[in-house]
Amino acid sequence: MKHIPLKNGFVSVVVASILAVLLLSSVTFLAKKGYESLDKEPSVLGAEDIRVTIDLNTPTIKSDFNVGVTHTQYTVGTGSSTAEVSGRELLKNGLTYANAHVHGWGVGPINETPGQPFNWSTLDARVNLMRMTGSTMVITFCCGPTWMVDPNWTSGTDWTKLEYGILPEHEQDYANLAKEVALRYPDVKYFQVWNEMKGLWNSSTNNWDYQRYTSLYNKIWDTVKAVRPDANIGGPYLKIEGSGGNTDLGLASHWYTNKPITSRNREVIEYWMANKRGADFITIDRNSIDGDENWSDYPEDKRIKLTHWFGDVIRQIKTYSGYKGEPIWMAEDYIWKNADTFQPTNEYQAAALASMLYHEMTGGGAVSLRWGPMKSGSLNKENLFTDTRVSGGGQALPAYAVYKYFHDYFGPNTQLFQATSSFPDVEVVSSASKTLLINKTPSPLNLLINNVVPVSLAAYEVKLMDTPTSAPTASPDTTAPTVSLVSPQEGAVVSGVVAVSAEASDNTGVIKVEFYVDGSLSNTDTAAPYSFSWDTSASTDGAHTLGARAHDSSNNSTAAIPVSVSTLNTVSDTTPTTTPVATITITNPTDGSVVKRSSSIKIDTTVSDYSTIAKTEFLVNAVIKCTDTSYPYSCTWKVPGRKNEMYRLVVKLYDSAGNTVMSTPVTVTAK
Repeated sequence: MKHIPLKNGFVSVVVASILAVLLLSSVTFLAKKGYESLDKEPSVLGAEDIRVTIDLNTPTIKSDFNVGVTHTQYTVGTGSSTAEVSGRELLKNGLTYANAHVHGWGVGPINETPGQPFNWSTLDARVNLMRMTGSTMVITFCCGPTWMVDPNWTSGTDWTKLEYGILPEHEQDYANLAKEVALRYPDVKYFQVWNEMKGLWNSSTNNWDYQRYTSLYNKIWDTVKAVRPDANIGGPYLKIEGSGGNTDLGLASHWYTNKPITSRNREVIEYWMANKRGADFITIDRNSIDGDENWSDYPEDKRIKLTHWFGDVIRQIKTYSGYKGEPIWMAEDYIWKNADTFQPTNEYQAAALASMLYHEMTGGGAVSLRWGPMKSGSLNKENLFTDTRVSGGGQALPAYAVYKYFHDYFGPNTQLFQATSSFPDVEVVSSASKTLLINKTPSPLNLLINNVVPVSLAAYEVKLMDTPTSAPTASPDTTAPTVSLVSPQEGAVVSGVVAVSAEASDNTGVIKVEFYVDGSLSNTDTAAPYSFSWDTSASTDGAHTLGARAHDSSNNSTAAIPVSVSTLNTVSDTTPTTTPVATITITNPTDGSVVKRSSSIKIDTTVSDYSTIAKTEFLVNAVIKCTDTSYPYSCTWKVPGRKNEMYRLVVKLYDSAGNTVMSTPVTVTAK
């Protein structure tokens, strides 16, 4: 994170806070931007489409998950003003862990000059703040006094060198500093070593200098453990690169779009695992995208689809040969890191962070630390409460409620149960008492839980609710049968008594197949093989359309694609006409295409010779829908509202001599 040089020591800040609004069981987040869903049109997302199933008879994992914060340059102070007290109450009631650095981000310098007494004032203030909020305290051993990082140091502190690495000749000096910190604060139990490998880049290998990092880590481990064996120490605090945009969004392949964990990141982690002296936990951090990327490739609706990688990287680390079961922390995690000129809405941020935490928890993560909980300046950079230095500040932002939900209802030892959603952009996590629903779309959605409980979600809403006690009921059968006419075939000329047969199947069983001649029901067969005998002599000679419809026990039905045949039971003059018949072809829609139900579409054609054409008839499933007598020949057809229905489109052409010809049929499906 960017550091603002400390000029006047630790800055205490003041604010007023309103906590009551966070005690509601549901927080509705209204989107301010109307991006369309990438998966489905919001207008057709209804309760019949999105089903959530919660099965309290099927436990999954026990949560090991805690949420916390890292205090940065500007944060709530330790004073007694109403604002500060309110700010601390937010932290106390909604977060478990709290972290501070030993040098920078509001602290330091502790040891500005070698051999001089330590100046503990600013770090004391931070530790005192963490004590006042009842936090499980963490100290990050980063960064280093200028004299330890700059070989040309002469005096004082140069904040521009904050992110320089500890020089090899001063690694033990820094380990001794870490020891003094650990001894001064015996109630701090957790210590992270360094931050994002700052100052340790090796340009010759195009990777982090993991050997140098591990050397520093081991010196700190040995030195601190010698005096504080109860201290829990973790690393390598590596920034995990790779957005996954190549896999998920089809972006061009680069190191920064490839899926995490990249090979060079893995090299760092596995070396550290193999050569570290020990580890009580593993700590990493990541942003949803890297700074090298084109942010325009990741608009809000696409970026929120990448949150699953936060859990996936945790799962990957657990598969490494050097992994020994240590808890895995996210020291920093961002959706929009360093959004200095643009920010998504507060509501979007809350939904994206909720999804991120959900995946970290279900991926087996132990701790997630929100960097910079207090908003500083005009933009909300995934902060939890407003700036306490301004009048009326100290109020919780929507993301605070999200963190409090995880703190209150999904913390360590909480048994989670199987919870699924039929729509990938609705995520759900359930304990025996509470369920959290996350709408990752900019559209309002309707859900049906366990086929019993209807729930509405606003755009980008994160909703906490009591877990329904009703067990999942069987989903209604909405699968329609499949059916096709087998005999006679399209274009056949038949006479006498003809066997008309169909094949039909269904997931629960076909109860009957109805057979139609020219749209009128002629026969019903209730057992396979499905057929009936058609006496063609009872029909006039000429073109006829055969149809079939299969039914199941749940009132689902499907019509087969109609078949056109000709009957010939009387002898007629077969002398060929001397007038050529033009041909006609349907150009729109195309065969096999999908049309939107309840919409109006235009059926377009092309003809070989319009000068001889008297008229055209447009038939849908053998029923005339339009007649057109002038070129170009077309028809506007209103598609019925039935879902998954198939329709056969044919155009019949009449020429001036009374001859007719049929177009090649086109079949479409209404969705």
